[in-house]
Parts: sequence; C-alpha cells; structure tokens
Amino acid sequence: QVDIKKIGPHGSSLAVVCCMHGDEIIGKKIIEKIQNLNIEKGTLGYILANPKAYKQKERIITQDLNRVFPGNKNGVYEEKLAYNLKEIISKFDYLIDIHSTTGQTPPFAITTKTSKKIISLIKNARIENVVLMGENLASGKALIDFSQNGFSVEYYAKTPEKSLKLGVKHLKSLL
Repeated sequence: QVDIKKIGPHGSSLAVVCCMHGDEIIGKKIIEKIQNLNIEKGTLGYILANPKAYKQKERIITQDLNRVFPGNKNGVYEEKLAYNLKEIISKFDYLIDIHSTTGQTPPFAITTKTSKKIISLIKNARIENVVLMGENLASGKALIDFSQNGFSVEYYAKTPEKSLKLGVKHLKSLL
C-alpha cells in the first residue's frame, strides 16, 4: 500500500514522491519539513512510494521499484506498488520524484523528456543541473516515464543537512 497525503485547495496539482528506494530517506525528510505549509492555490500530494522498504530501511523488498513500471496488479510487491503508483500519479498535473545518490555531486534533475513544461518546472525549482536519461538506462521502466510533466531529483546522501536545506528550497520555489 502506498502512503499518500494531499494538502491545499483544488487547482494545479504536484505530487512529491519519496522513498521509491527505502534506504533513500532524504525525500521523506524534505516532505516532513514542508508538509505544514499553507497552500493557497493548487494541491500538493506527498507520496511515500515504498513504505515496507522504508520501514525496513532496505533499498528494495523484491526488486527495484523504479525499474518495474508500469507494474503489474498481480505481480510481486514492487510490481503491485508500481501499478498503483502509475494510477495515482496520473491524477496529478506535475511530479517530482526525490532520490539520493552516493556520487559527490550537487543536486541534479533527471528527465526522460524535454518538454517545455518539464524544463520550466525544473527551472522554477531552481535546480541548476539537468540530466537527460536515455532509454538505454531505464528502458522506459522508471516512474518519470509515466508522468507527462515529471522529473526526478538526486541529492548527495553524504551531506544530509545541506541536501535537506536544498530540497526544501527547491520545493518551496515551486509553491
């Protein structure tokens, strides 16, 4: 079961996905910092994508959730999650999927599409570095492949306080 919470009035909606991998907790911490913001227009959805892996502090339970989309409603754990997540994110106008990396790098956005809306969203978030992920890396099996207007963002895991501040800043820039 996916954990989801929505705040704000109706209007444009943004889904913020965290813990696609249970050991990548920066997204959950960012959400905890901004979840009590007063949203005056639009809707903000917080989605803890892989609650079982998060609770067990494990990257995966059976397989990499971010490589099994579009999922399978009768599949194993992560395949079922992917199937449900695909349905959930289809109800949002925009998507940000938060991850952490062990590579010593400034935050960077990852997109599989270069539409004006996605580029505008990344610019509005004030994320300076962008990576275009080709099909050979995820083979169309990542969450962002199933969002018309979404991207992932990676934060350096070994500087959690700095990454947290940057993540909060990036999300607040969109609100």
